[in-house]
Amino acid sequence: MTDSTISAYTAAGDYAWKHVGPAGLFDLGELYDTESLDVVIEKDAVEESAARPGARVRTIVLTFTSQRWHGMTWRHPVHVYAPAHTLEHPPAHGIAGIIGTEADFWTEPGNERRVIPETGQETEKEYAEGVAVDLGIPVMVFATPPELPIDMNESDLNGYSNRKFFETGDFTWYGYYPVATSYLRAITLLTTLPGLGVRKAVLFGHSKRGIGSSIATGVDPDRLAGIVTTGTNGMNMLEATARKIGQLGMDVAGPSVRREGLGFLSADTQLRMFNTPLGFEALKRFDPYFWRDSLTTPWLVVNGTNDPFFAVDVAQSMRHAKGPTTLLAVDDLTHTWASQKILAAWRMWLDHLAHGRPLPTLDNLTAERSSDHLTVTTRTNIPITAAHLATAGVRGTDWRQAKWSLTAMTQTADGTYRVSVPFPADTSMAWYVELRHGTPSDPGFVTSAVKVEGPGV
Repeated sequence: MTDSTISAYTAAGDYAWKHVGPAGLFDLGELYDTESLDVVIEKDAVEESAARPGARVRTIVLTFTSQRWHGMTWRHPVHVYAPAHTLEHPPAHGIAGIIGTEADFWTEPGNERRVIPETGQETEKEYAEGVAVDLGIPVMVFATPPELPIDMNESDLNGYSNRKFFETGDFTWYGYYPVATSYLRAITLLTTLPGLGVRKAVLFGHSKRGIGSSIATGVDPDRLAGIVTTGTNGMNMLEATARKIGQLGMDVAGPSVRREGLGFLSADTQLRMFNTPLGFEALKRFDPYFWRDSLTTPWLVVNGTNDPFFAVDVAQSMRHAKGPTTLLAVDDLTHTWASQKILAAWRMWLDHLAHGRPLPTLDNLTAERSSDHLTVTTRTNIPITAAHLATAGVRGTDWRQAKWSLTAMTQTADGTYRVSVPFPADTSMAWYVELRHGTPSDPGFVTSAVKVEGPGV
């Protein structure tokens, strides 16, 4: 290969990488503009905490406008919970949490995410109000997408907007673009509220909101203290699709309910969408895999082991991340963010980013398979309260209905955690290691990525 040929390839590569990431599609001046927020405060009061009886909390209820998107005004209802003393003494750490949720989270009493299963606890009270009281960190909850003057479920709206993108080539039509915009505008909103002292935010998003949060890392990382995504593929959509095909086949889509959103389409349809010039341009701008070398925002990636939208080992793609990344697989969890373990991890992550809480890591993780057993060992960087090996065996490669078992690992004299579990020859096994740390009343959880082994894998 001649020097001129090498130079041509290099120039082409340089050109291609200049068009990677979402930053060029957003106007920071518009994102930072405060007048267009059109904030209407309905309540700002210090009152008795419903989540923590005996304590007091500052509660702010308001509405604001994040954007006018293709003729539709996105006006969001907001609840903010903050430590009671914020007006006199704003938190020095300057960090707030921002949780996005569905438009019907407050309007539909039957919304299943309003209550944490098996606890009876209200999700908003624990994820937001309780955090403000216990950790001294303001937390905002807002609906995104909000209720819009269009007769569509949010998943159908996602499908509609993606079709408009492929029809027009206008990247602002891409279904997750306005969601990312709404989160970034929410940061601007919090910086305007007196007494909060917000300089950076930790974004929390499930499903579409998780993808929107991850896109934000490529737009305005200076105002992000971290993100938490649940129920997404993390990064590298093409790899996630390939894993799904390998385990579930070309024709399997999301849950049995029919919607038009991207996640509800079969793997075959997704591939045909993105295996086009315009589809690949969308991946380059909205899949964090493409800006992974410059992605420095701390990222907690959470996936349910039984999420029907993804392969069980979807988080393996996060091995490409260059920035600080922590994983959490939640046993027997489907496509939801209302979970005791996710709540614990959310509190852990905020405490880590705002107050420096140390997190355990899985060091020297090894797995050896004999004829009928799987033996796993690991070490940790800090003391923990428990280590478990989570396993699920199936005949075939479909773990969507699998039942997971957690087996305690034993710490040996040299500090290594070790366990051996049966592994029948005719079974495919998915497994990961879960570390629990912290106190009984305030635990934290981290895991390895799920790995699959066995026939057909």
